[in-house]
Amino acid sequence: MAGERLRGRGELENTVLRILWESDEALRVREIQERFPEKQPAITTLLTVLERLRLKGSVLREADGPKGNRFTASTSESGYAADAMLSALTGVGDRSAALVHFAGDLDDDDVELLRSALDAKARRSRRQT
Repeated sequence: MAGERLRGRGELENTVLRILWESDEALRVREIQERFPEKQPAITTLLTVLERLRLKGSVLREADGPKGNRFTASTSESGYAADAMLSALTGVGDRSAALVHFAGDLDDDDVELLRSALDAKARRSRRQT
């Protein structure tokens, strides 16, 4: 049916980013298209998505002479996730409530990992003062 979504909102951007994260080198748009796990989007669609991601600061574009452009993710997957979490915290009215809710949804392994990271940060802060 015309106008019907084939993918969920943001799913195409996430797939493009995942493809870039999994690559050891910058990719041309056709290479990105070939690595799609399901129905491949049109080149023009991918170019639009890549430009949107570039404007958001998530993708870097480098000229490759007459061969066109190559694209790479501007940060790692974990860096992207951390930026998204910090951005969400910045935009929320009650930051404390959001943090408490987030922490309450973590499993025991995640809590321990977060506790270790916070302890290490506190030790670094004490050394700097």
